Amino acid sequence: MNGSTNGKDSYWSFHKWSVKNFPDFWKEVWHYFEIISSTQYDQVFIKTGDGFLDNEWFRGAAFNLAENIMKIRDSRIGLICCDEFGNRETITYTEIYEQTKLYAAAFRKLGLKVGDRVAYYISNIKESLFAMLATISIGAIWGGPLPYHGPKIASNIMKEVDPKFIISVDHFQACGEQHYPIENLSLMAKDLPNLEKVIIVVTRKETFSLDISDIPNCILLDDFLQSGMTADGVVPDLIFEQLPFNHPTIINFTSGTTGTPKGVVHAAGTIIAQLRDFALHLNLKEGDIVYSNSPVGWAAFDYLIPNLALGVTLLFFNGSPEYIGEFTFWDVLAENKISFAFLPSAYVNSFQTDCILPKPDTNLESLKILGLAGSPVRPQDYKFLLNNIKSDLLILSLYGATEVVGAFSGSDLNSPFHACECQVPSLGVDLHIFDEKGKCFQAIIM
Repeated sequence: MNGSTNGKDSYWSFHKWSVKNFPDFWKEVWHYFEIISSTQYDQVFIKTGDGFLDNEWFRGAAFNLAENIMKIRDSRIGLICCDEFGNRETITYTEIYEQTKLYAAAFRKLGLKVGDRVAYYISNIKESLFAMLATISIGAIWGGPLPYHGPKIASNIMKEVDPKFIISVDHFQACGEQHYPIENLSLMAKDLPNLEKVIIVVTRKETFSLDISDIPNCILLDDFLQSGMTADGVVPDLIFEQLPFNHPTIINFTSGTTGTPKGVVHAAGTIIAQLRDFALHLNLKEGDIVYSNSPVGWAAFDYLIPNLALGVTLLFFNGSPEYIGEFTFWDVLAENKISFAFLPSAYVNSFQTDCILPKPDTNLESLKILGLAGSPVRPQDYKFLLNNIKSDLLILSLYGATEVVGAFSGSDLNSPFHACECQVPSLGVDLHIFDEKGKCFQAIIM
């Protein structure tokens, strides 16, 4: 692909083809990323009714989302975990697989099966990844509230999820503020008729001395994991349930800014759009490292996980980019050689207001792309980042939504970028712009 904006080999030509021939486009994406399936699809796309959602994709295919995410199982680093206390841990792809196997064995032993729900109330620590992958390996559904949510909102979301299991962290820190999810579990676990266990991830020794007898059916994580082993300490093999493309895997709840948070159910097949975004639009590949501070419950947390299938390393920062201590956000990016960081654009305003800047000797050579989303990016945000952070930094204004756990807009690294603008519509996305009266005044196809 060249840098032309109107030639036959331009991005716009490719995009136009991907929209007009969308079944062929998504078929090519499926095969390009070598999706593992026990049964091949019979047909890529079938319209099943008049409604917007009356579609069936990849009919006949049977596959498992977790199996495709965990394609790589070697000694390379797959996950880095950091927090505001200065802790840092690395986990290999092999260890991710083995830990997922351990979690899945315990879930299966205690009765988790296809279609059941596992709810989370946990920050973005390594245990959240293992529990998520174990849940979807079984064909169960992963959903819940943000760990910041108070007991009332969290309880309402839990009732919507109707979980068989809840996994919660006892404590975490964000921007220096202490959060204690464990204190809300007693109320949250009430009136859940199908709840079997509340699993508590212990991160501080004080938790062991707490009286948690008022939390129904609670069990500490270590005891939960032990329950999945055989008498001689063997962990059963990991079984990937083979399920349809549209099998539900994740529930993300909207922010609630326009009313009660709404649970959006995502199918396993969304992985092909996520891989499109990371590999085709962002050019992420083996050896790149992606930063995320998204807590479990935001669509952005789930959105980034499939990067593991590309050999990309994830960095979970359990805290806030606004934190100022012995280190800052820029120190985390530099020390971990981050290639791509995904941030709500509001944080850039905080960086300016609070003068959160790199030290003179901070090496951000590895940082290639900063993706901003969640609210419009302002002209001064671009000016601040290019003048104070890195003059050749690629700053993307991304447009996506919880409803699609992905992006409507993408990037073409061969075409010009303009401040405050989403550069291009994503491949396969027929994007239109409407005015306040509902009139479409621009279709984004050139």
